[in-house]
Amino acid sequence: MPSLRSTVMVAHHIVTGSICVAVCYPFLLGASRVSPWGQYDLVYFFGLTEVSTLPLAVHDTLKHLPRHLSASKLLTDVDEVCKAIFAVLFLVFRCAYFPVTMFGFWQCLLDQLFDHGLIRTDSQDTTAAANLIKFVLCGSIFMSCLQAFWGYKLVSILLKMAFEKKEDPAKSKTTKSE
Repeated sequence: MPSLRSTVMVAHHIVTGSICVAVCYPFLLGASRVSPWGQYDLVYFFGLTEVSTLPLAVHDTLKHLPRHLSASKLLTDVDEVCKAIFAVLFLVFRCAYFPVTMFGFWQCLLDQLFDHGLIRTDSQDTTAAANLIKFVLCGSIFMSCLQAFWGYKLVSILLKMAFEKKEDPAKSKTTKSE
């Protein structure tokens, strides 16, 4: 699957993993003064949003079995249903609700920086904490932009499918017989 090896996808996975480590284990990165933050949001970001990948994984698997798809109406139907379920789940969880959840997450990050004085002091521990929170903030902005980009691509595909002119079988038979 070459698309999973693209620069964007590799960056997506590196940033996602790094944010997860930073939020779950800030003390490992030298930020012992960071109070727990973001763990509540991880259930959404690394759980609920990933529900849309289940039907996508089934579709991707079936896409690599073209002979089986063409030979089985059941597999073709499963593939079409998985594409539809993926589109709905992606648009709901990653395009509509993701920005709402991310806004709350950003508020939490900014509270850590400004309300607790992490951005104003010069101690090494506080600087490490501030840098960690800044990294998570930048990474989450990157992830938000990716969600918007992928949502745009998905909506573009859906609009193209919706407005694509399908040939009327009745007209094509009369045209061929003339």
